[in-house]
Amino acid sequence: MNIIEIVEVSKLPLDPELYFGGNVDIPVAGSVTEEYNLEIAGWCLPKNNRQVQIEILYSGSLQAETGLNLVRDDVNAHFTSQQIPVPEKTGFSIGFKTFHLARNFELTVDLVLPDKDKREKRTTIAKIKGTQVPLTPTFKPTIQPIMVYGPGRSGSTWVMNLLGMHPEVVIDPHHPYEVFGMTYWLQLARILGSPADLKNSATPDAAYLTNPNWVGSNPYNRSPMIDPPAVKHWFRQQYVNDLVDFSLRSIENFNHSLAVSQNKPRARYFAEKYLIGSEIDWVPQQVWQLYPHAKEIFLVRDFRDWFCSLRSFNLKRGFENFGEYSNLTEAEFVELVRKRSSWLLANWEFRKNKSFLLRYEDLVAKPRETLRSVFSYLELDASPAFIEDILQRSSGNTAELQQHKTSQDLNSSVGRWKRDLNPELQATLNREYAEILTGFGYKI
Repeated sequence: MNIIEIVEVSKLPLDPELYFGGNVDIPVAGSVTEEYNLEIAGWCLPKNNRQVQIEILYSGSLQAETGLNLVRDDVNAHFTSQQIPVPEKTGFSIGFKTFHLARNFELTVDLVLPDKDKREKRTTIAKIKGTQVPLTPTFKPTIQPIMVYGPGRSGSTWVMNLLGMHPEVVIDPHHPYEVFGMTYWLQLARILGSPADLKNSATPDAAYLTNPNWVGSNPYNRSPMIDPPAVKHWFRQQYVNDLVDFSLRSIENFNHSLAVSQNKPRARYFAEKYLIGSEIDWVPQQVWQLYPHAKEIFLVRDFRDWFCSLRSFNLKRGFENFGEYSNLTEAEFVELVRKRSSWLLANWEFRKNKSFLLRYEDLVAKPRETLRSVFSYLELDASPAFIEDILQRSSGNTAELQQHKTSQDLNSSVGRWKRDLNPELQATLNREYAEILTGFGYKI
């Protein structure tokens, strides 16, 4: 049975000032796969011998990326005959797991020319529309997830602490609340349920027995072992759904055990946070498929203040805690924050009809009103007395929270960019982040 069918592949023109040419050759309209995996391949020849990155996006989130990684003799011969200098590799091939894609999905294939001193040049070369057979696990969870999705240094630790105060919400109580139990078990199902990858994962020589730290994808989930139709159907569909059932049951039991340990017999939710720009951007999309009653809180902060907080946090700690934001020039730092923030906005636009937008500044300025709105969205007790009790219990200034702070108090953490940044950098951020700021309701 086919898992994925490609319905349409739209090719878009490239800027002749940037590229000699390029194309997406695979997949083509009408092609099918029998697994939750998709390969995208093609070629590209930038001008001026520039390096190019190929990115696959879904609902604003990066799914996979690669540079030029294949030798394309046909492409090389064509351009060499025109006396155009050609690098050894002009082709690309990239595969990624598709468990989390919707029944009807659209992917974007972008070519990205990095620029250290200013915004990267991004060009969409193709859009791919397709359909996918959804996962059909039989296990029905009784406790639903709350996903807190946003950038680090935007109050996620504070928000998790507030959520954990509610008797119907469980979180792992260890600061800074970054136990990703659901992510672990969902990733387990994705890895074990994937087709064999003998180059990068487990091999059929039973090396997974001698190395207890290495299991990976099933080395027998490949031809010729799965050539019989009944075997292929089991491996590519039933086995995958069995793994998802196991993962859902494990998530359920883990969080029920937390509820028992915290004396929360009426727990309806468990909460986990997810940081943008990480390798777990697929998780919220997967969760919405498997948990029809899930909730998602998009946590945002004025991205100019976020810029300041990221820089200050590393300085305060005395080491570079946010590794990808370290060792960058000011221009590179500005661009990386812009790129991560644009992903957040794209995800919000994709899921805003079922999610809640929580601005850090609203929680600081109007904690009671804002928390009442959060709990109302979650369909939990949001009475004034209850909100007051939670705020009182969460007001303790613990050593852990002190380690997280880079401002004297909450009020001074709002609008700090006006004090911390010179006028030139303020103008740069206002210009580069304008679309993102207005998209989340901030003023320039």
